[in-house]
Order: sequence, then C-alpha cells, then structure tokens
Amino acid sequence: MVLDQWLRGRRRALWLSQSDKLLEDARRDWAALGGREADVIALAKVRSGEDVPHDEGILFATYATLRSPARQGRRSRLAQVVAWLAGGLDEASRHAFAGVVVFDEAHAMANAAGGMGSRGRTAPSQQGRAGLKLQSALPDARVLYVSATGATTRTSGWARTRRERHGYPVRENGAYSGTTGSVGDAMAGAAHRSDKPDEVAELTTRSLRARGGGKG
Repeated sequence: MVLDQWLRGRRRALWLSQSDKLLEDARRDWAALGGREADVIALAKVRSGEDVPHDEGILFATYATLRSPARQGRRSRLAQVVAWLAGGLDEASRHAFAGVVVFDEAHAMANAAGGMGSRGRTAPSQQGRAGLKLQSALPDARVLYVSATGATTRTSGWARTRRERHGYPVRENGAYSGTTGSVGDAMAGAAHRSDKPDEVAELTTRSLRARGGGKG
C-alpha cells in the first residue's frame, strides 16, 4: 500500500509502531520492496518542535512518541507529524493529504474512548486518543491498521475509525481482508455489552464474520 502510493507520487507516509526496535524491521521490509533503507526516517532522531528535515520519506514513530505533548513553547509531536505529512497545519493542507498512515500493532490504541472497569469508569488511553486525533487531523489519509491481536474487550477496536474509502485491505490476526474501519465497526456494534468471556467471544466472532464477508 505504501509502495503503491509512493509510485503514484505520494511520497510522505507515516509508520506507527509500538517500539523503536521495529525500525530496522521496517527498513528491511521497505528495502525488500525495492526502496532505500534511508527512505524510512526515525522521528526519534528529530528534536521535538523542529521541522522534519526531509522532503519525502516514510516517517517511523512509536505511539509513545506520538502522544508526547507540547512543551516549553514547542509544538506537540502529533502537530509535528501532521505538519510534515500535510505540509502545514491549516485545514486545506490537512484535508489535501491523501498519503498512507500505517498503524502497526494497532491494538496499542485500545481503550481510546475509555470504558467501565471493575472499579468504575476508566480514563481513555493517551495513545488511543493520539491515534484518534491523528485520524481526525488527516481525514482523507489512506489508513492501514495492522494487528496480530484479536478482540479481548469491547473497547479494543475503538481507535479504528476510518470507514471504507480507498478500497485497501485491513490486516488483522495475520491476514488481509476487507477494507479499513469495518472491523472496528463490528466491535463497536457490541459496545453496549459487558466484557464477560462469552460476550468477548461474540465480539471476536463478529470481527471474523466482517472480515470473511469482505467488510474488514
């Protein structure tokens, strides 16, 4: 998906993952497709608040970095990423961005909306909120969710908001199927239920049926 858009001229993309240790894996995978390892840019090497010093590339960042707030007059990491991808933070630039955003290990954004736990309501996760804000800031981005982790709670898929738009497949549990957003929609359909084992099993079954039916 990234390569397809790269060849179409959309040469700014974002690859989010759970650990910096996966940076070399990302570079290896990109090189295996014929790209240059140098195309994959480590956001960790760019100081917070500064412009990313590359005209094109695949920006690699972790969820922990993305959620870093603004400090000492410097803009947040989220704003830094959006500004580079879109070429600016104004609405026109953000809405014009149609490149790829990859949420690798997408389950790291679970609990984006908060929920009810055994001791009452739990606060939304900062990583999940950052993921939602990113998708909201870039409404026409081509979003890919990748996860090998199945549904375990009713809030598992709530950060996956993108609806069917560009026709690309989603990969979850190690297999591609359907289009982005629909697995999260299937999970959200059971959001009124509690997290009892039998209901979590139903949640997973709904996700599998959605994927099997080409819906994601």
